[in-house]
Amino acid sequence: MGRCYEDDFICNPRCNENNFIYKPIKTKKCSKCGNLLENPSFEAGLTDWVTNNVSASGEKPFEGTAIARMGQTAPSMFQDVLLNKNCRKPLLLSFEILPSLIEFDVFVGNLIVEVLWLNDEGEIIGTGLRTLIPEERTSITQNRLTFVEITDLPPSDAAAARLQFSKGSTTDNSKNLLDIDQVILAPIDSINLVKNSGFQLALTNWNAIDTTAQFTNVYEGTGTAELDANGRVFQSIPINQLPRNSKFLLSFAVIASFDVGSIRAQVIWLDKFGSPIGTGLDLLINGGVFEDQLNYTTYVDITNEAPKNAVTAEIKFINTNALNVFQIDKVIFARVMSTNLLQNPSFENDLTLSPWIGEGANVVQSIKSYEGNRLVRIDGNGGFVSQEVPVESKQCYLLNFGYEPFSSDASGNLLAEVYWLDQNGQEIGLGLSINHKIDFETGDRLLTYLGVTEAAPDNAVRARVQFSRSVSVEAIAIDIDKVVFARLV
Repeated sequence: MGRCYEDDFICNPRCNENNFIYKPIKTKKCSKCGNLLENPSFEAGLTDWVTNNVSASGEKPFEGTAIARMGQTAPSMFQDVLLNKNCRKPLLLSFEILPSLIEFDVFVGNLIVEVLWLNDEGEIIGTGLRTLIPEERTSITQNRLTFVEITDLPPSDAAAARLQFSKGSTTDNSKNLLDIDQVILAPIDSINLVKNSGFQLALTNWNAIDTTAQFTNVYEGTGTAELDANGRVFQSIPINQLPRNSKFLLSFAVIASFDVGSIRAQVIWLDKFGSPIGTGLDLLINGGVFEDQLNYTTYVDITNEAPKNAVTAEIKFINTNALNVFQIDKVIFARVMSTNLLQNPSFENDLTLSPWIGEGANVVQSIKSYEGNRLVRIDGNGGFVSQEVPVESKQCYLLNFGYEPFSSDASGNLLAEVYWLDQNGQEIGLGLSINHKIDFETGDRLLTYLGVTEAAPDNAVRARVQFSRSVSVEAIAIDIDKVVFARLV
């Protein structure tokens, strides 16, 4: 549960309003952070959730030992979380889905995900988010899919938020089952600043070259952008009304027709004349990533600081190859409170781990890297990689990474953890622990993991981000790539 230190902070109720013109007051402000949900991974069954035709299952968990299985006929589940009315923030939402039966031609039905605003009496007073995940996404059994979204700003009289999932029925309800796991609902510093972020309005608000809007094979909603050979699509977002040196989260989903070529995702800083003055982010995704995916892959990353004379951030996606077609969907660009604190987060610097440390782990060149051309591979006999970074007390942090078993015969356990350290380097608490049981089902397919830590203790000055795995009977390795660790609010 995210915590709010009422005695230490107070917030200007007008922050984040008036067209994103920030008006900070010279007082301390409320800091409420972390995953607001109780039992977000269903380790305690369905405790804290109100459900209809939903059951807890220990079969094929994404994280931990359990999942929520939505049944055949119109299932639904929801949970209410309290908001701090004196410091309104949008909420970052993430969750994972997988049809529960491993067979082809399973038609699961549409999934509707909503965040509703409630007043003090528990009455619904507004909708912060309502997204449609179509049957073509929920019905792919070959690999899991992680979704990321951001709500609107809560109304001034919102006392709570209700996160609600509901799934439709199909003509064949004998197979109509959907598993949900690793649900996150956490404050973030701004709403999504991208216009027409899901391409429901075709290419409205976007500039496009050799790119068309498609209304099939979508990630969410009803539309997607298809980048043909050497195509590109971009949008310029004003940032001059935000604080200087702002940092931003970029998230998007991508799928490819073939396993060749590459797509580039960039954030370019522009001055008042529209001239480039720096690059905030430059991601390279090789087509080899999509060889076995059969589904969208979700990416999350954080820009560097915007230069003081930047007035616009240009988000750009470029198909760098004439032999492949890429589809982009649900583009998110939102202000956060830090850059990625990790150095060499994508292991691109060299074929050495530095500044990471590890044992039983090596950096390898791979055309199937989650991002870039390299990744870190942890040996099937077990091993670890870790890195320490400075943190602020009483703050929460996002952890995101790409993960893939090197073979469908892999086994063992993967632990992704964040430990808080004091000024003497002593462990003083566990901020986050993500456990994935490595199994045949995820072999040769990349997964996107997202987690949010608890608030760091008062005496925390550093955090250690670490990945470790136990021995595999088959001695099969696993891959980790593009690790993000950043403060959301």
